[in-house]
Amino acid sequence: INTVSVIRTHSSDTSEDSNLAYARFYVPEGSELIDAAGFTFPAESDFHAPLEYAVQHPSLTETVTEQGYHEQSGTRITAEFGKTVFGNWMVTKSHQTSVARVTYKLPFTAFDTATTHHPLMKAANALGVHKPAFNYGVVIQRQSGLRNTTIQSHVVIPPAWRAIWMTPAEHSEQFSDGVKFEQPFAKDAFFGVTAQRK
Repeated sequence: INTVSVIRTHSSDTSEDSNLAYARFYVPEGSELIDAAGFTFPAESDFHAPLEYAVQHPSLTETVTEQGYHEQSGTRITAEFGKTVFGNWMVTKSHQTSVARVTYKLPFTAFDTATTHHPLMKAANALGVHKPAFNYGVVIQRQSGLRNTTIQSHVVIPPAWRAIWMTPAEHSEQFSDGVKFEQPFAKDAFFGVTAQRK
């Protein structure tokens, strides 16, 4: 189960208007939304009605498939570009900070060692020639135009397991319950950890 939080701060000195952002969380296809919080739908007055002659572009229909709706938070669930997407509004008032989060269940588990993809890992685990191990990696894709952002990721590892390798090492720190990664989000990022049963 993963939880992703987005923290936005409105620090403009020239505008007292709220900052509106429609946030999309692109997660592995087949992920299931468990909970969402911190979202706020903007006032109706913040929107303009479409012109009478406006039509939806065909590429939207081809790209976006509606999959559901999270009633408690108003989060829209779609499928786009081979990923499951959770979308909702964040409203950040001037000189304030807003926090939104989504919690979702992945369609796979890193701890099922039988599904480890590398052939050598499969063979070693099956033969029991070494302690069971797993690899877990996260790719975080950066949105164009995004600035002044830091990525923090905390991978929780059960007590019966321990991390034996992590990357990038210069942005990784091991704790008693797992591994924490933190770095500036200037480009697409990858975090990885290999853990072994104690």
